Amino acid sequence: MKLIPQFTQKDVQKDIEIFLNARLPLIEDALNYIGMQFVSNARQNTKLQGKTYPHAETGFYDHTANLRSSIGYVVTKNKRQVEKNFKGKGTGKRTGLSKALEIAQQHNGYVLSVVAGMEYAVYVEAKGYDVISNSAPLKSEVERIIKQFTGLK
Repeated sequence: MKLIPQFTQKDVQKDIEIFLNARLPLIEDALNYIGMQFVSNARQNTKLQGKTYPHAETGFYDHTANLRSSIGYVVTKNKRQVEKNFKGKGTGKRTGLSKALEIAQQHNGYVLSVVAGMEYAVYVEAKGYDVISNSAPLKSEVERIIKQFTGLK
């Protein structure tokens, strides 16, 4: 007895496309969630104009608020901005957003770009202060969250 499929290869491709398209917003949500966690953790590492945040003992003192406001993220899909999170105003925010977009534009597909955009952030880190190093998401954590949000393995 010969089995005759009741579907074509095109039908299978269409079903896969429907399945994946239903999960795309979930991928965006997962990347946005990871970015928000990163920003929240990183911004708690600062001492700013008399305010001390929960993890400020290992963090840096931000005299101008530029470094803190340059901490943020963007989510892009095929080089188009989907989400962003930068607080404050002025030089720090503009610089951080610009740097995050510059990094994201180098890749296709979904990209989460997390930054401390001020160029001197690396020097502050080199002096032993935590700007973003301990806040950056680990690959395993990113994979776990994406699986949790999307159900994809």
